[in-house]
Amino acid sequence: FPSRAIAEKSFAYRTLGLGYANLGSILMKIGIPYDSPQALAWTGAITSLMTGEAYATSAEMAKELGHFNAYPRNAEAMLRVMRNHRRAAYNASANEYEELTIPP
Repeated sequence: FPSRAIAEKSFAYRTLGLGYANLGSILMKIGIPYDSPQALAWTGAITSLMTGEAYATSAEMAKELGHFNAYPRNAEAMLRVMRNHRRAAYNASANEYEELTIPP
């Protein structure tokens, strides 16, 4: 880890460390301009799938290893984020989201 603080947070929250390797290359290969509305849609779809897989992986890890150390103090916020993601996936109206200053 690059610092002690990052190491401690990584242990407490059991972060997965996901990223967007070659997203620009994929868009270029399929002929979509990087700053176009199509690119935003593709990136949103990829992000949605990656987020869902990350939550599923986290749940599998928790089943095997127990929840991450910081879960008890982070549970309410984390579950609110997951509910808001679900609302977005089902195209909820802006007033249905919890504690967002800027609705999707």
